Amino acid sequence: MEETKTRSELLFISPPELVVRGIRKCWLSDEGMDSSNGALGPNDDKLVRRIISHKHTSTLEHSLITFDVGRISRACFDDKTEILTKNGFVFFKDLKRTDEVATLNPKTKNIEYHIPDEHIEYNYDGEMVVGKSTKFNFKVTPNHKMYVSRGYGIGSKKTKIKDRDYEFINAKEMIGETGKFYNSSEWMGEIPNNLFDIPASSFNRNLQNGSIDKRDATGHSFEIKNFLRFVGRYISDGCCDNDGKGHYRINITDSKDEIKNIEEIIKKMDFKYSICEKNDGNVANIKFHDKTLHDWVSMNIKKGSKNKQIPREFLTYNKEHLLCLYEGIIEGDGYRRDGFQDSITTASKQLADDIQELVIKLGKSARVRRVSRETNFGHFEGFIVEVISEKYNMPRFNARRSEEHNIKTEHYRGVVRCINVKNHIIYCRREGLSMWFGNCLQEVARHRIGIGISVESTRYTLKRVINGENIKTLMVSTGDDCIDQMNIDHMKDLIHYLKSSEETIGNDVAKYGIPENYPVTMVWSFNFRSFRHFLQLRTNKAAHFEIRNLAHELYDLIPKGYGAFFDEVVTPE
Repeated sequence: MEETKTRSELLFISPPELVVRGIRKCWLSDEGMDSSNGALGPNDDKLVRRIISHKHTSTLEHSLITFDVGRISRACFDDKTEILTKNGFVFFKDLKRTDEVATLNPKTKNIEYHIPDEHIEYNYDGEMVVGKSTKFNFKVTPNHKMYVSRGYGIGSKKTKIKDRDYEFINAKEMIGETGKFYNSSEWMGEIPNNLFDIPASSFNRNLQNGSIDKRDATGHSFEIKNFLRFVGRYISDGCCDNDGKGHYRINITDSKDEIKNIEEIIKKMDFKYSICEKNDGNVANIKFHDKTLHDWVSMNIKKGSKNKQIPREFLTYNKEHLLCLYEGIIEGDGYRRDGFQDSITTASKQLADDIQELVIKLGKSARVRRVSRETNFGHFEGFIVEVISEKYNMPRFNARRSEEHNIKTEHYRGVVRCINVKNHIIYCRREGLSMWFGNCLQEVARHRIGIGISVESTRYTLKRVINGENIKTLMVSTGDDCIDQMNIDHMKDLIHYLKSSEETIGNDVAKYGIPENYPVTMVWSFNFRSFRHFLQLRTNKAAHFEIRNLAHELYDLIPKGYGAFFDEVVTPE
């Protein structure tokens, strides 16, 4: 198997005399210009080094360099990972091409929904990086990009660095290091109208004489913040019913003390209501009749405790209005511990997911866990949403001396999946715990300012091995002979299946069987200023070995006459 080299080729570089002419237009006249035949003259070399030393590199942006780059590998999640979309959490296997997914703008920290630029899926047999604690849960390939702040120590206060910038690192780099994940966000959301309108419903009422009375119920316009609190209380403790005689009732049950708060909400909605005390006066039920509201909650919140949900429209609202909804839910089925966390119990899986999404948009985080227990009312099967307070909202990794909470590796065999998005940060969940992750971005695609990238399609590259090209020369070495051999054997099995199958297997399907270290190629263009930045970051010894090898390989392709532009930013191998 080949070493991790990229077989790159220099396709184009702006001639030195053209580069210098652009610089001299800004700084000097053309008099004294002595570059020619692909090399800088002494006068121009001195000029270039002087403007670079003074950080005036904007004059290099008109000059271009283009490479043909190959052997770039991928990074993905395991098959138990979900991603947040505009319609809630879905497993990667169920993610549609048209779904908009939640991404994080790394500059503003705002949640933005984008359609992925690319979907990735393939079989994987090898090492995975695993993190599992009460605050985070993930399983990713070793080169998956993690969005972390490194250096949050566990020893004396001097070692604790709380304010380091967040950056992308490979998952395997977290092993043995301390740091923290990012699990907060800003959410702009929509500002709804001050009034929430519900159109009138029509219904039939059976009269005592056996005739049917056709009626139109009354439509409503509710003050939006009060109505959101009502919805929260109804989600927690409400139900509705119809006696079949034209009576449509809405009930909310809570403790006698809490029923007073519900009473205030319903008064503002201008309904006539009644209160009935139960269980020796400790519990009270407030009820009122209204066909229009009955139909609305039945359709949008659903009937039955196991079917409840938050209307999707409300989850698009801004934080100010989402907080009204959240407080209504907490006042009902919630339990609040000041300074630590809130918790909400529900029998509905969909509602638990919706509450977790609501909490994310409030800038917090939460975990969803399944519960099964005995209560005063019988056996309960449901879910608890544990809302993590801001104090504990940036979970630390490797911060405890217990190995149970440390990041480690384990073997995985199965399908892995991921996507690429504009912001390169996506919100994912595994076994009820969620946080922000980097996406399946290769190292090179993190450099996008002043850069153009055209990536080869995997389905077309598969033709090379089907047509008999040596597998060992195509695969990128992982550095582990056992894993390398497993990947080679897997590719042989895949090719044998494709050639021997009685049915024709299209490359669009076959590409999902390709292991991670099967590379793709790309054409990659920089302006000179961006290429200097790339070389400065990626020749550094702290860079991942694959991107570091690529950076040195590209630098070695540059003709000697261009040394003044790039030499001083390169870290020697």
